[in-house]
Amino acid sequence: MNDFKSDYAALAAASRSAAAEEVLENVRQKHLTSAATWDSLAVSAEGMELLREKRLGTRAELAEDEMEREPAPSSGAEPA
Repeated sequence: MNDFKSDYAALAAASRSAAAEEVLENVRQKHLTSAATWDSLAVSAEGMELLREKRLGTRAELAEDEMEREPAPSSGAEPA
Protein backbone atom coordinates (compact mmCIF):
# COMPACT_ATOMS: atom_id res chain seq x y z
CA MET A 1 0.00 0.00 0.00
CA ASN A 2 1.17 3.50 -0.72
CA ASP A 3 2.47 5.59 2.11
CA PHE A 4 0.50 8.73 1.33
CA LYS A 5 1.36 10.38 4.63
CA SER A 6 5.10 10.45 3.89
CA ASP A 7 4.43 11.52 0.28
CA TYR A 8 2.29 14.42 1.48
CA ALA A 9 4.87 15.36 4.11
CA ALA A 10 7.59 15.44 1.43
CA LEU A 11 5.45 17.66 -0.78
CA ALA A 12 4.78 20.00 2.15
CA ALA A 13 8.51 20.22 2.85
CA ALA A 14 9.19 21.01 -0.81
CA SER A 15 6.57 23.76 -0.74
CA ARG A 16 8.12 25.27 2.40
CA SER A 17 11.55 25.15 0.79
CA ALA A 18 10.22 26.88 -2.30
CA ALA A 19 8.57 29.52 -0.10
CA ALA A 20 11.84 30.19 1.74
CA GLU A 21 13.64 30.80 -1.54
CA GLU A 22 10.94 32.99 -3.05
CA VAL A 23 11.38 36.75 -3.34
CA LEU A 24 7.81 37.73 -4.21
CA GLU A 25 5.46 37.77 -1.24
CA ASN A 26 2.39 36.59 -3.14
CA VAL A 27 4.28 33.60 -4.58
CA ARG A 28 5.71 32.83 -1.12
CA GLN A 29 2.17 32.80 0.28
CA LYS A 30 1.08 30.47 -2.52
CA HIS A 31 3.82 28.00 -1.51
CA LEU A 32 2.92 28.30 2.19
CA THR A 33 -0.75 27.69 1.38
CA SER A 34 0.29 24.65 -0.60
CA ALA A 35 2.38 23.38 2.33
CA ALA A 36 -0.55 23.80 4.72
CA THR A 37 -2.78 21.87 2.32
CA TRP A 38 -0.26 19.00 2.03
CA ASP A 39 0.02 18.92 5.83
CA SER A 40 -3.75 18.67 6.10
CA LEU A 41 -3.80 15.82 3.59
CA ALA A 42 -1.08 14.01 5.57
CA VAL A 43 -3.17 14.21 8.74
CA SER A 44 -6.22 13.01 6.83
CA ALA A 45 -4.26 10.11 5.30
CA GLU A 46 -3.09 9.06 8.75
CA GLY A 47 -6.65 9.09 10.05
CA MET A 48 -7.86 7.07 7.08
CA GLU A 49 -5.09 4.52 7.62
CA LEU A 50 -6.12 4.11 11.26
CA LEU A 51 -9.76 3.65 10.24
CA ARG A 52 -8.74 1.13 7.58
CA GLU A 53 -6.70 -0.88 10.08
CA LYS A 54 -9.58 -0.84 12.56
CA ARG A 55 -12.06 -1.91 9.88
CA LEU A 56 -9.82 -4.73 8.66
CA GLY A 57 -9.27 -5.89 12.23
CA THR A 58 -13.00 -5.89 12.85
CA ARG A 59 -13.62 -7.84 9.66
CA ALA A 60 -10.96 -10.39 10.61
CA GLU A 61 -12.54 -10.81 14.04
CA LEU A 62 -16.00 -11.28 12.49
CA ALA A 63 -14.69 -13.86 10.04
CA GLU A 64 -12.95 -15.70 12.87
CA ASP A 65 -16.16 -15.71 14.93
CA GLU A 66 -18.12 -16.96 11.93
CA MET A 67 -15.71 -19.84 11.41
CA GLU A 68 -15.97 -20.81 15.07
CA ARG A 69 -19.78 -20.91 14.85
CA GLU A 70 -19.95 -23.06 11.72
CA PRO A 71 -20.24 -26.78 12.40
CA ALA A 72 -17.39 -28.92 11.10
CA PRO A 73 -18.31 -30.58 7.80
CA SER A 74 -19.10 -34.28 8.19
CA SER A 75 -17.23 -36.77 6.07
CA GLY A 76 -20.36 -38.77 5.37
CA ALA A 77 -19.07 -41.85 7.13
CA GLU A 78 -20.31 -42.73 10.58
CA PRO A 79 -17.82 -43.79 13.26
CA ALA A 80 -17.64 -47.54 13.84
